[in-house]
Amino acid sequence: AILSGTLMLAYGGWRVYNHHRTTFIQTAYGEVRTVVLPDQSEVTLNGNSTLRYANNWEGSEDREVWVEGEAFFSVKPSAVPRSFQVHTASKMNVEVLGTTFNLVDRHGRMQVVLNSGKVRLHSSKTPEETIIMQPGDLVEYKEQVRTKVKSHTNTQRYSSWKRNSLQFENASFAELAQLLEDTYGVSVEI
Repeated sequence: AILSGTLMLAYGGWRVYNHHRTTFIQTAYGEVRTVVLPDQSEVTLNGNSTLRYANNWEGSEDREVWVEGEAFFSVKPSAVPRSFQVHTASKMNVEVLGTTFNLVDRHGRMQVVLNSGKVRLHSSKTPEETIIMQPGDLVEYKEQVRTKVKSHTNTQRYSSWKRNSLQFENASFAELAQLLEDTYGVSVEI
């Protein structure tokens, strides 16, 4: 009876520990890596980026991930209605149902470009302010000046890094240099 009780306690402890364990993935400069999440959604991380999520989403209310850097999401719809939340270092949250989008969160600047589906953006500081995005929308949030900009754009340009290509339109040399430093770890002097 004692051995049986000990085994049951050990198994229960292992289940609780395994349920709350998180996975942390970090890419090196210049590395692009695709990660399959517990619900079969895919996240492609660009260089110098991090992704964190719980190992087990069974029985949990929401599917949640935390991202710093740049990532492209292909979110699978859930059979049971559950939201998919992406939390950023800029304190902006992206709520998704089934969609594809590119997200950049570096240096107090967060940018979301929606390829397909629908997402809702809201700040954890001011959750009452929400932005509903449609395919082709680009939303940029700059923490220093507390501005949100919404416009319509060519979505393929923002996820071109997945195809080992960089596309720019009206970008300054400073923006180009910052992108190269953040993604590839090189020092650029202008």
